[in-house]
Amino acid sequence: MVGTPGVRRLRTSHLITPPHENERELGVFGNALADVLARHVEVTGIDDELTFYST
Repeated sequence: MVGTPGVRRLRTSHLITPPHENERELGVFGNALADVLARHVEVTGIDDELTFYST
């Protein structure tokens, strides 16, 4: 679907960042999406392949 009109790609690491990091260049759509995620999603922990199953 990449290249299809209306499809936008954004890196997750750019959307989910600490609030004090304002160095994102996401454009109007990306900034709006990051703001919505910041209000509705709370990251409480990140597990990798070693800790995922034990958690």
